[in-house]
Amino acid sequence: MKEKPEILLIGGTCIGRDLAPRISARLNTGCTSDCTGLDIDQEKRLLVATKPFFGRNVMADIICPEHRPQVVTVRPGVMEVKVQERTVNIDLVYADVQLDENDIKVKVIETIPAGTTGAALEEAEKVVAGGMGVGDAAGFDMLKEFAGLLGAEVGATSLPIDAGWISHDHLIGQTGKTIRPRLYIGCGISGAVQHSAGMINSELIVAINTNPNAEIFGFADYGIVEDVHKIIPAVITELKSFRNQ
Repeated sequence: MKEKPEILLIGGTCIGRDLAPRISARLNTGCTSDCTGLDIDQEKRLLVATKPFFGRNVMADIICPEHRPQVVTVRPGVMEVKVQERTVNIDLVYADVQLDENDIKVKVIETIPAGTTGAALEEAEKVVAGGMGVGDAAGFDMLKEFAGLLGAEVGATSLPIDAGWISHDHLIGQTGKTIRPRLYIGCGISGAVQHSAGMINSELIVAINTNPNAEIFGFADYGIVEDVHKIIPAVITELKSFRNQ
């Protein structure tokens, strides 16, 4: 590589997850994927990449001491956007890439929109998520109405998606999207690590579950031990009444 970078950071998107290992293989260097934390070892001048293993039960710090660049992909939505407190002078270098049709081995024949509406879950400030406790597809229709009144997006755990109650683009968790909303409301969600890995950094977590021992109550800011089919319709009624005043 012309600029000889020490570190190469790539977003953990569909394209990034495909691109990063290809680059690292071409450059004979390592690639740490799906990172949730980054740090610098100042003494050894190494990037320390943190990522979860074994259902987030183990967090591993990974380094690439012998080869350059140090390549990592970062899971979208996990990094908090902070205000820059000091001025840093940075030289931006724009790569002059020369490609022709013979260099491109893959061609896009057709693009089919997913058919979803609203903001992406990763960008939403409010998220209402449902688990198996929602009951069925009609239960998610109820959550969509509730979310619409709040100005929120609807998310889900994996099992309701597997059951066909809601589409896969609503999946939050290890195999889905990672979110950091200002408000997260979990409805009928147990709080297993497969889901909590994608929403644990939400600013305010409200959990509704009939099981007082559900894992989600261990890290929720507010917990309601009740059936979502009693709580959500009552809240919807109150929100509609408030809007009509």
